[in-house]
Amino acid sequence: MPYSQVPYAPVFDFAGPARELILGLKFSGKKAAAQVLAAFAVQKLQTLAYAPDYLVALPLHPMRERWRSYNQAQLITHAMAEYLDCSCLENLLIRTRDTATQSSLNGFKARFRNLEGAFALSEDPGRRLQGAKLLLIDDVLTSGASCLNASRALLTSGAQVRVLCMAEQAWEPARDF
Repeated sequence: MPYSQVPYAPVFDFAGPARELILGLKFSGKKAAAQVLAAFAVQKLQTLAYAPDYLVALPLHPMRERWRSYNQAQLITHAMAEYLDCSCLENLLIRTRDTATQSSLNGFKARFRNLEGAFALSEDPGRRLQGAKLLLIDDVLTSGASCLNASRALLTSGAQVRVLCMAEQAWEPARDF
């Protein structure tokens, strides 16, 4: 993620069959794609030699989730948890406000401002997450603004945070101007 000290890894480039799987899951209700993406994500995680204690899905705002009827990152996260025999922290991270869709914004600064303060912990986890290894799951990373802001909220729990996105779309810095 640009401007971030939170380690992240993409499973794919946002192109070809991976792009089609993700877009089908995100916009066409093809929920079976979550299982396929999760299988590849688990393989990627194994190459990184990272064993998380908990998985966390990047949350949607409740209004957007009701509109879509599901959270695509959460479907992927649940499928990964089954493969890894690992727990999901369902409601630890919440979206505190509805924001414009990131794809409607140009430039990192606009995307970052749009999501600044948009994520928070739903509860004080106390000491139970102190030092725990969290893996934040997202579908597509473009500017990194969503994952960066969500990671900042998760870091307040005292946990270690890493990000795994299903695909990374090449960022075009020229769009920042």
